[in-house]
Amino acid sequence: MWWLDSEERIIPARNRSLPPTPSNRPAVPDSAIPTSNQPVAKRRVSKCVSPLIDTLTPEQEQANRVLSQVQCGHEVEIERLLADVGALEKAVRQAAIKSESQQATIEQKEALLRSAEESAESLQCTLTEFDGEVQRLGEELQLGENTQAESQQKYEQQIAHCEYRTMFAEHRLAELATVIQHQLEKHQQHCDQHAQAIADKDRQLALLDGISGQWQRQAFAYRAQSERLTSETQHGQIQITAMHAQLTENESELCRKDQEIAELMPSRDQLANAEKRAATWQLETQRSHASRRDLAEQMRRERAVDDEARKQADLQREQLEQKHRVAQLRVQRLRSENSQLNKQLQRESRGRVVDRRIRESETSDVQSSVRAKAIQVEQLQASVERRDREIINLKDAIAATQVELVTAWDCSKEAANHLQLRDAELKHARENEERFVQIQADQARSLQSRIDSLVNQLDTLQNEFDAERESSRIDLEGFERLLSDLEGVIEQLGFDQEQLRSALDLAHQTNTSLLNQAAKSRAQLSGGRAKGVLLIERYEQRLRQAIQTIETLKNRTRPESDEGRRAA
Repeated sequence: MWWLDSEERIIPARNRSLPPTPSNRPAVPDSAIPTSNQPVAKRRVSKCVSPLIDTLTPEQEQANRVLSQVQCGHEVEIERLLADVGALEKAVRQAAIKSESQQATIEQKEALLRSAEESAESLQCTLTEFDGEVQRLGEELQLGENTQAESQQKYEQQIAHCEYRTMFAEHRLAELATVIQHQLEKHQQHCDQHAQAIADKDRQLALLDGISGQWQRQAFAYRAQSERLTSETQHGQIQITAMHAQLTENESELCRKDQEIAELMPSRDQLANAEKRAATWQLETQRSHASRRDLAEQMRRERAVDDEARKQADLQREQLEQKHRVAQLRVQRLRSENSQLNKQLQRESRGRVVDRRIRESETSDVQSSVRAKAIQVEQLQASVERRDREIINLKDAIAATQVELVTAWDCSKEAANHLQLRDAELKHARENEERFVQIQADQARSLQSRIDSLVNQLDTLQNEFDAERESSRIDLEGFERLLSDLEGVIEQLGFDQEQLRSALDLAHQTNTSLLNQAAKSRAQLSGGRAKGVLLIERYEQRLRQAIQTIETLKNRTRPESDEGRRAA
């Protein structure tokens, strides 16, 4: 048996006491299945559970009674009608599925359209960002150009500063060269003065040589006189022997000789006094000889000290030459004038060394001549001593010899004084030379320190100049790379703009085609909906006719038909 529910749906009689179960098939769109009490465009099919049969209206109960009466004797026709209804439900379900697929396609197309719009918006944002990036790159390029101009200006300023420092260094080197030239001139004047002093000393030595020649001539004269006196003494001895023989032969002659001896007694006293004076002179001569020996020893010690000082001066000179060579090697990188100046300094230093060696050789020659003269003086003293021993018995010769010896002693004192003065002058000249060498060494060290500081400053400036040049070169290379990258980016951006324009055109075309397809799909959907509505109306008409003729239905209908009717 079949019954109508409160919504005029046909349900089996076995399910009259239970509410109908919801369908498991996909829900049909609301616009696809209209109801009987709504317009065609706005009819909806309830998807909720229908109320119980006990809540039926009297009209529905009357219709159920009519349906039960109609069902009697028309079961075959009802079965056939139910089969037609099942076929119609199947067609409706297929149409609903097709409409759902079309709706899903439309939704997909709308999603594609929205995604295309979103991609267009993202492309527009990308273009905006790209324009901002291009503007930023332009600003960075302008900033880079400004920075490059500033670095170029700074580089030019540094170059000008380096040139100014170089000119200042050259000017300072010229001043140092002038100072060195002035010092060399002073040194040359000092050397000339020293040479003049040496010439004066040479003249004094020549004078001493003349005096020594006079002494030698006097010694030769004294020797000749002593030989003559010796010969006379020998002749007197011969005469004395003859006189002794005569005395032995003649007493009168002895008496006469005694008288002569008595007469010669005062001369004997004078001879004793002369002997005493000779002994005193001999002691003084020995003391002078000892003092001269002490003076010679002192001169030897001073010579040893001079040799040591000379060695130290040579060592200092070698050190100065080595430092000068090092300074020359350093200064050769600055200017050729410095090298010429250093060569001139080397030549002058060599000239000074040669002059010093010449002076040392002259000093050694003078010292050897002094030693030779001392030997000659010693020989002269020996000859004088011999002469003194020989003239003991000669009164007149002793007096003359005493006068000559006093004169010679005065000359020797003058010579000793001259020698002392010469030694003092030599010592003073040596001290002056050592002081000048020390001053020159200090000046050379100060000049070396100044040259080293200038070289260090020049090296520092050169390193700073090289570093700044390298940094400027790196900056220029970076700017060139940045410019090339920017050009590539601009080209890429232009290419991207072209691609974006083409993509926008394609998206616009796709959007237009999708809109057209959506319009067509909507038209097709509206046509399908209209067809479905017509089919549903026909089905409802036939169903109403079947309801009017069918009163009872069998319980053999399938659940699918029930579900289709519930969906309808």
